[in-house]
Amino acid sequence: MGKILRKLSALGPQPKRARVKRDGTKRRMSKEKKDRYEEFIRNAHGKILELVDEGAKTFNKEPGEVRNRIFTKTRISATGDLLWQAYVHVRAKEINAGKPKGERLKASKVATLLASELGEYKNRPKEEQAQWLQALKEHQADCDVQKRRNRKGEEVDHAHTINGIAREMGNAEMRYGLKSFFMAVRSDVQQRINPVILCSDEVKEFISLFLGKTPEQMARDFECWSINGEEGLLGRADRKNTNQLKSETRHSIQMRLNIAANALLGMDTPIEMNYTSYDRVIVGRYGLRLVGWPCGDCVCNPGNLTTKGELLKLHAALTNKTCRWEKVPEEELAALTAEMPPPKERSDKNKKRGSYKKRSKETGGGKETDIADAAKARGKKAGAAKKAAASKAAAAAARTAAPPTPTPATSATTTTTASTAPTPAPPAPTAATTV
Repeated sequence: MGKILRKLSALGPQPKRARVKRDGTKRRMSKEKKDRYEEFIRNAHGKILELVDEGAKTFNKEPGEVRNRIFTKTRISATGDLLWQAYVHVRAKEINAGKPKGERLKASKVATLLASELGEYKNRPKEEQAQWLQALKEHQADCDVQKRRNRKGEEVDHAHTINGIAREMGNAEMRYGLKSFFMAVRSDVQQRINPVILCSDEVKEFISLFLGKTPEQMARDFECWSINGEEGLLGRADRKNTNQLKSETRHSIQMRLNIAANALLGMDTPIEMNYTSYDRVIVGRYGLRLVGWPCGDCVCNPGNLTTKGELLKLHAALTNKTCRWEKVPEEELAALTAEMPPPKERSDKNKKRGSYKKRSKETGGGKETDIADAAKARGKKAGAAKKAAASKAAAAAARTAAPPTPTPATSATTTTTASTAPTPAPPAPTAATTV
């Protein structure tokens, strides 16, 4: 280091080099180019999602597993190209021919012995090389060799990514006070990745108060849904009673309606499900309908289904998405709206409405009068019941407070007198009198 410094000092002071001016158009993308780039990214995401769904349905796999296989690239071997592997395989077959199972050489040992031939196997005829490759492919097909996922590499990649996200979230909160929440779970049961939750104490308190669950509980539920789907989160439907099934199906229909309204109509406010006026309010007003209803021809409240079999069928249809919300085409919606009968008008339309008593006096009867009469009848009935209860209580109190009635004495002999005075009437017999 000292020699280098001495040489630099001997050269004398060096002139400052002028900074190279860079073209700003090359460093930053124009707005048009940036828009085209964002559109390209969105299209790429859409195509990837379509490929994942298609692969999951075609090969009966979970979407998470298909997505991991698409983005995970593993090496078959690190010893060289495929032609070298084929050559080692053919030579290993020749060397191990006739040897018992315990004395055969492994492929790595054979490759070490053939290291001196690395420059010669590529000079062999093309036909012979094609035979080597064909023999290796047949051997792999017989052994059903598949690409192995690097679980350790996934863990390292996961830890690096999460650390970067946590750092960026902390920087954003420090710079301009951004409150954020991040959650990540595994999508394959064979992955060795624990659920990750990144949030501040304030966000954790908000989640616990307003969502009714702690972030840890939400992460566990999210993991169950990611691995096993909706049935894994809600549990098996056949083990639940009818009240639980009715509540879950109603909740599922309402939540899927909100998702469809946001995805198909771009609405941020939720739509309240109306089973009574379903055709007029849901279909006619919003243009959404529930297709694949498995319980009859008309959509009805799940609470009106009487058997558990119908509830299980509806629950399974909602879970498998055979019963789902879709947007009604405009032409079909116009025809359905034209066929719908208009809603009934009120009898007091365009009239100022007052209280029930005032309206009953003006109209001389009607619904308001019936309600008032029913209230009066209930009041009279309640008053009569109170009076009867009070009289019963008073009689019971009188009986307990009154002294016992004396019983007249009786004799075994009866005497008669010849007096001229009138004979008094005998006393009334009592329960204690004996004859």
